[in-house]
Amino acid sequence: MSGGRSTQDTARLLMLLAEFGTTVSRAMAAVVPEPELVGNAPLLVLSHIELHGPQRPHDLAAATGMTSGGLSKLLDRMEDLGVVHRERGSVRDDKRAVVVGLTDHGHELMRAITEELAAHLPQTKAIVGEIRALVEP
Repeated sequence: MSGGRSTQDTARLLMLLAEFGTTVSRAMAAVVPEPELVGNAPLLVLSHIELHGPQRPHDLAAATGMTSGGLSKLLDRMEDLGVVHRERGSVRDDKRAVVVGLTDHGHELMRAITEELAAHLPQTKAIVGEIRALVEP
């Protein structure tokens, strides 16, 4: 870290971020019946579509930092599990383009995840406060 932060501060920040991530993963695991959907990559895809609407795979890859191949495999699994759908021909001026959207099950899953995580927010408040203290000048 720059700005005179110590190695201990950096290590503490990493630990806090991991602890927060674990809290999110536990919240997901509590409500997501499909183990393949518990993790950062599926959560990023679901959240991005939930927030921004249906997306082209290229845009999802850019937003999540995934490779196109990795994203394609993930979308295949997510489609098989009924949380996303691919639609062809819905992009103006490009009838070959694919757009990925959430199914009703996908929207329900996001609602369940956010409600479960909201129930854990009080316990994460201290973590977020400590993270803020470590990163602010």
